[in-house]
Amino acid sequence: MYKTKQITPRIRNNQEFIKGDNMPRKYKIAVIDDEIIQDESRKSVYNKLFTEDHFDVIYIDKEKDVISIEELIVDGYIIDINLGKWSMYRSFDKVLPLIKDKGPVFLVSSKWKDYNSQELMDILNSTINNPVKSFFALNEFYDRKSGTAPNEEVFTTIRMKILTDLHSYYRRSPFRPGANDDLNILHISDTQFGDPSTDTGSSLSEVAIAKYLRKNSIQLHFMIVSGDIAYSGISSEYSIAYRWFNKITELIWPDKYINDRILIVPGNHDINYKICATDNYNFNLKTNKLDYNIKGGKANEQSEYALAPFRKFAHSITGDDEWLKNTNKLCWVNEKFLNIGLRFYHLNSLSEVDSNNIDLIKINESILNNIIRTDNAEVFNIAISHHGMAIDTIKGFNNWENIRNFNDIGNINLFVHGHGHGWAATLDPQDNNSSPKMYMIMAPTTHLNGKKRKDPRGFNLITLKRREERIEKVISQLYEMRGANIEKAANRMLEWNLKK
Repeated sequence: MYKTKQITPRIRNNQEFIKGDNMPRKYKIAVIDDEIIQDESRKSVYNKLFTEDHFDVIYIDKEKDVISIEELIVDGYIIDINLGKWSMYRSFDKVLPLIKDKGPVFLVSSKWKDYNSQELMDILNSTINNPVKSFFALNEFYDRKSGTAPNEEVFTTIRMKILTDLHSYYRRSPFRPGANDDLNILHISDTQFGDPSTDTGSSLSEVAIAKYLRKNSIQLHFMIVSGDIAYSGISSEYSIAYRWFNKITELIWPDKYINDRILIVPGNHDINYKICATDNYNFNLKTNKLDYNIKGGKANEQSEYALAPFRKFAHSITGDDEWLKNTNKLCWVNEKFLNIGLRFYHLNSLSEVDSNNIDLIKINESILNNIIRTDNAEVFNIAISHHGMAIDTIKGFNNWENIRNFNDIGNINLFVHGHGHGWAATLDPQDNNSSPKMYMIMAPTTHLNGKKRKDPRGFNLITLKRREERIEKVISQLYEMRGANIEKAANRMLEWNLKK
């Protein structure tokens, strides 16, 4: 029997938001221009272009400061191509080697019309191995004769172009909610398509969920699927899963691009253990038969392919190439939503599973080091995993101490997981502070019958309450499903105030 720790409705107040301000992260732009000091109007126009809503600007206006570009941490560079007032760095191609591949570059000139074709070709050739994104004429920024800025429509167009190029370079999502819009996350787990223990009442559950959300005017912004999509990790099960998820997204988000806001991790049922088991066999080229290797195979030789059907499914649903790369054992950091103040960590809790260790639930420290980010002062961090901490009879990470350190150092705000087939909102027992640092939220199964769960089937709705682009409160609410009926569950809600 699966047990979950119940939590009664309550409000936990943080006197001090331990995770810091979660204001959306702005793009930091370095403007490299040798005439800003002599021409103050130019600086004022740059300030108008790079509004405080989207940008922080650093000016490199002295030649002695150019060398600092190598150590500068910014997201993009505006470079005047003619830096004639400086001796060493008289043109942009002298500056580019200092930038290398550190960020996108935008070149600006007032003299494009003065260049002959060969000079223009030389300029283009200088940009081939550098991340130059766009070319701008200085008079697009301001009229040098009058010293006035162009009208706001022109500024808006340039600003959108630069933002679009920055989003593209850093693979940011185009999703932009209003400053006071709340963000609703549908949290689904343990569908286990193909499981013989599937509840007959779960038929058309995707339609029932979408209908309930529409009827109650609940607008969704993200979907988290915390593993165990399939039952035994085979392709036919993912074909069923694809139809289910394709249908629910079609009903919830008609005519909207939503793929990049579907966030998935694998679970233990998403592994094809038959493929893992092939590590214990060698192919004998003399007999053309498989020989059992009594000493066991090399760990992780074939297990890499045991998640291939899952990876293909995850890519088809999300469109994210990370699922095809299989780098870092499918543990990665998703920073597509940094500009609205969100960061997601995809944690593969089965990253060390192989033919001899099918119950090994851990993520090695080296993998965690590869993805952890410590610049979290402006970001609300959500980790997604199939497994969490062990709760009662529910298996969790074998190396939870490492995961706990990762959560603490990486300033994780929510740890979202499944696996327990029931709902829970819990704190790490070591977190005895009256102002909790992080909650772990578990979603129940949407499909399995009573033999495989304690609570009714259902899903979780996580709401991030926002004001002036700050997340001030987290609400996690369980919705129970009995047949086609969906009801908000009593005594299955967390309400957590983050406001200072």
